[in-house]
Amino acid sequence: MPKVNREEYWWRPVHIGPGTAGNSIIWGREKIYREIFYTSKRNKFYALLPDLVAKFLDKKEVQGNTLEEAKNTWNAALQEYIDRNTKKKKVIAYKIEVNAVIYTYKDGEIKKCLFKRKDIEEWGEGDLTGLTLSYKVCYETIYNKGKEYVDDEGENVRVHKEHIIIDWTEVREEFFKEMKLRLALMAKKMVEFLEQKELSKIIDTGMKMIPELKEEPKTQ
Repeated sequence: MPKVNREEYWWRPVHIGPGTAGNSIIWGREKIYREIFYTSKRNKFYALLPDLVAKFLDKKEVQGNTLEEAKNTWNAALQEYIDRNTKKKKVIAYKIEVNAVIYTYKDGEIKKCLFKRKDIEEWGEGDLTGLTLSYKVCYETIYNKGKEYVDDEGENVRVHKEHIIIDWTEVREEFFKEMKLRLALMAKKMVEFLEQKELSKIIDTGMKMIPELKEEPKTQ
């Protein structure tokens, strides 16, 4: 019985190393070979399924009237196996990066540190203060004992341990869109204020940019 086609095929996710997104792991794809045979007796092209898939779907082979049809049927059988063994849900992965230090002072000396965080790498000299917010809508897929994150097209999405994962809803996605817009508008106003020509004179008036900083009240 002649073999008419043999090709590499990358199918189910397999563990290839430790991951960076919480307890997730890095996944790759297992390589197998798709072999198509032709039988003149039945005038059909057919391909044997991997044992794992054959047992799950309760069939050993798939057929097609053409070589292309046999390939597509074989591919569909493997994808059905993966889909039926994968838990999938839509999520939002968001990340906040902050560089900020807040001290209270007394008699010119630091009295207390109210807040200190440094997530953003600085280059050269300087004391960077800033905030960034990023988010991505994707699908969390759980196959076997690992997780991966993919987009609508099934392509891998990079999710790191710094990301916070929450279930997706339309309201939550709109919240992050609005939050990013408000941060952008605030940044625009800050840039416009700091780049104005009369800034030196405004500073000299003693204008207060923010309210007087007071210590946070102690909880009982």
